[in-house]
Amino acid sequence: MTDNRYDLVITGQLLPNVEKSAAIAQLAKLLKIEQAQAEKLLNGKAQRIKKAANEDLAKKFIKAFQQAGVELVAKQTTSQNQSAGQDYKDTAPS
Repeated sequence: MTDNRYDLVITGQLLPNVEKSAAIAQLAKLLKIEQAQAEKLLNGKAQRIKKAANEDLAKKFIKAFQQAGVELVAKQTTSQNQSAGQDYKDTAPS
């Protein structure tokens, strides 16, 4: 049995019918960052915010981001090369 891992990528897009200012405030609260930083994450460019998360954590993040009105996707990684060839900026904490 394999332990699936996922890179969590914020797409930079809001979910339908979500006001940007409300989403920024919720995202800042969720990630414990300043609103200016949260606004930069909603610039329309995909950015990785979590690297190699397990499936349960990925589901929790997706649910929380949906509640905040922000689109987040989980991209499955391989165990040998966890994010080769991805086209998003890495903003994961080191």
